[in-house]
Order: sequence, then structure tokens, then C-alpha cells
Amino acid sequence: MLIEIFKTIEDHRDREARQYQLWEVLTLYVFAILGNAKTYEDIARFGRENFNVLKENFGFKWKRIPHYTQIRRILLGVKNELLEKAFRQHSQILSPQEGFKQICFDGKTLRGSRGKNPNSAIQLFTAFDSVNEIIIAHMPLVDKESEIPALQVFLRQLDVKEVVVTADALHCQKKTFEVAEEVGAIFITQVKDNQSGLLEQISHRSKIDKPRDNYKEEIEKCHGRIDERSYEVFDAKPMLKKWPEWHLIQSVIRVTRKREVYCRSENKYKLSVEISHYVCNRRLSALRSGGHIREHWFIENKVHHVKDVSYREDYNRKEKNPLNFSTCIDFSLNVLKFNNFKNIKGTLYSISLNSTKYLTNLRGLVC
Repeated sequence: MLIEIFKTIEDHRDREARQYQLWEVLTLYVFAILGNAKTYEDIARFGRENFNVLKENFGFKWKRIPHYTQIRRILLGVKNELLEKAFRQHSQILSPQEGFKQICFDGKTLRGSRGKNPNSAIQLFTAFDSVNEIIIAHMPLVDKESEIPALQVFLRQLDVKEVVVTADALHCQKKTFEVAEEVGAIFITQVKDNQSGLLEQISHRSKIDKPRDNYKEEIEKCHGRIDERSYEVFDAKPMLKKWPEWHLIQSVIRVTRKREVYCRSENKYKLSVEISHYVCNRRLSALRSGGHIREHWFIENKVHHVKDVSYREDYNRKEKNPLNFSTCIDFSLNVLKFNNFKNIKGTLYSISLNSTKYLTNLRGLVC
């Protein structure tokens, strides 16, 4: 599956320089990352230690493993557009678009890509299928503000009809609501100070209007804290009578989070209350709205956090073409999620100890 997709990527090198086939180098790259490799030196080391496995089980025709500098040079030469196209083909197999239920969008700064200028780091905007826990696509950006048109492009590219789309408060834009309505998406976003007038209006009216529906989650007790969340859904039309530019908003959702955190020094719990507001272009129940709002954080907890902690993405400097390294990490993460592994860090370590067993049995690599 993955290997066959890699074979379709056009090789950027002259024929005389193709001692090592491009698909073989890319396959080694992803396999090594699955084997807990963090650097180019690690990738070459993984190849040497698993040389016979690669030849016998995956059709490699190498006489020896290339030096890590050669591996790096080959990967840096691959056009990211071609690698991204291959990534989307692979993710489509793992998570078909017709099965989408919720897609979360969020940006991440590739801190390892910054040079001497700390503001030069690349922004990577990601689409994530929160139900199947598969990364669908990426888009590199120059800054945070570029996320707004990027989301609008994604909405038109992906099949999101009647799919719930969630994004952070930056995307509370009239144009984004128009595009979501155009493609038939159910769009939920938070409202913050970037839309201060809208926030002031809905926060005021939600205090005096009667909610159409409400839902209270069971109290959660874990990690030395007690969490309680409640959701209230209001009809937006009465609230926004004098705001015709926001006519596509049909529901306002108020989320109240109460948290008690145990303070050891004072030997007691301290209470904090946070109220946030969300808007949606459909009439949803409080139960469903609350579920989608909580699932939006999966992209932070199950993608960005995992890439930073388990793959050490931000700690490895990749100033030249960092997108390719990040994309290969996502190939690896998608394969592990497709095989229902939950502890990614532990699984990477296990694969490094017994590569043959895992690589020959993981679904999504060959079949």
C-alpha cells in the first residue's frame, strides 16, 4: 500500500545518480521513524541493522545502506508537493472521505525549522479525522493569519458535506461561514476577542435568554482535579437580530467548565470557573455540540503533543525542507493509529527492539 504509493513519486535526480531508488529511500525513512529514529544518523543506523529484513521482505535491491548524508540529500530534493500528494492518497485509503464524521483543523509551528531568526519557523496547517484518528492533509503557511484562507481552501478540496468541521477562534469569520454553507459543512468555532462585538453580544444575551437545550457531563476525577462541564444551546436568530452579517449562525453554545485542583500546600481544593462561547451554522443538540467541542482537542492531544513528545519533532533542527521530515513522521503516526496503537511512544520503542515482527505485520505498509 504505502510502498506502491511511493513508487508513483517522480524521482528528481538524473538517471545516472539513481544508485538507490527513491521509493526505497522513502520507505527506509518511514520504517526508521517507526523504529524510533529521530535523526538522519538514526535512519542510516536502522537501515544497517535491518538490512536483510528490507531485502527479504520489502524488495530492496541494495548492496549496502547509503550513508546518512546521502539519505539526507535525497530526501531534501523531493518536492514537498509530491510527497504531500502521496500522503493524501495514503490517508484516503486509511480513512476514506465518505466516512468522515468530524474533521478538526489546527496549525502547528515547526520550531525545529527556524534558523537564526526565531520568527522564521514554518507553520503547518493540519486536517485531522478525529473519529478514526487519522491525519488527512497538511498545508504549509508563512504565518498564523494565513490559516484563515487555508481553511477555506480545505473546505472546498475535501468532501465535507454534512461533516462537522471544528476550528479555533481565529476562524470565526463571515467568509468562512459562507464557504462552509456553500459546501454543506457543519461548522463550529469558538468566539473570542478577535470578534469582540459578537462575543459581547452573545455573552450578554446568553445570560438572560433561555437555552433551547442543555446538557451536563458526568463529573470527572483524575490527576488531582475534579472537572465538571455543562453545555447550553441558544437560538442565534433572536440574539443577532441587529447583526445581519452573521445571519448564517443558527446556534450559540455556552460552555461552563468548573475545575477543582488540589493544592498540597494548603491541603484543599481550589475552584476555578471558565465560560466560553461557540457558534454553529446548524441547530444541534447540547449533547452533540459538547461532544464535537471536546473532540476538537484531539488534534492537540493526539497529534501535536504526540509529535513533540514521542517523535521529538520540535527538538530536532531541520532548517532545510523540514516539511518532508514532518510528513514522514505523519506517515508513521497514521500507520500506528490505523493499527490501533494507543501508546505511541512505547510502540516506537517496541518496534526498535523487534523491527521484523512489527514491520512485516503492520497494516497500511504493504497491504
